[in-house]
Amino acid sequence: MPNSKSNAALELHALGNAYAVFRGQRLHLSQRQLEILCILALHPEGLSLADLHHALCRNVATTRPTTIRTMLTALRHLLDGQIGSHPYRLLIPVWTDFRALSDRLEQHDIAAALALYRGALLPLSMAPALVEYRYYLDAGMDDLLRTCTSAQLLIDNADNLLCTPLVRERLLALLA
Repeated sequence: MPNSKSNAALELHALGNAYAVFRGQRLHLSQRQLEILCILALHPEGLSLADLHHALCRNVATTRPTTIRTMLTALRHLLDGQIGSHPYRLLIPVWTDFRALSDRLEQHDIAAALALYRGALLPLSMAPALVEYRYYLDAGMDDLLRTCTSAQLLIDNADNLLCTPLVRERLLALLA
């Protein structure tokens, strides 16, 4: 996975207001299509159809694997054939804001993490793999905010952080 957007043919912005950019053009995707791309980005080694189905659907009876296969075909068309099969995987360099955020959290780079954070990972998604990764990122952001010692840094990024209760608490503690 590329470290910068400039090396990526596909950009997935899934924190807060989600969208995708392919070769410089914004794609018009459904929530489910974004979920599939995000799950594939989390698994560069690829996933079988059964594993993708499990990562995408909490109740396996609600969405049939053939429906997912149909969505993959449509996505493959939008991405000029750049989704492989057996296993299903992205065949192009991809950059995601959520993986970039994860990297910054692991490096304890507070300023960069705050700048990247635009909201929860696909907040309306109920896909089990994305709910789990959302929880991981949210917990990392909570830990990061608790260790932040700069009120100014929090104020400068207040729009990104949507002024959550934790941000307000931390600001009050720092300003007291």
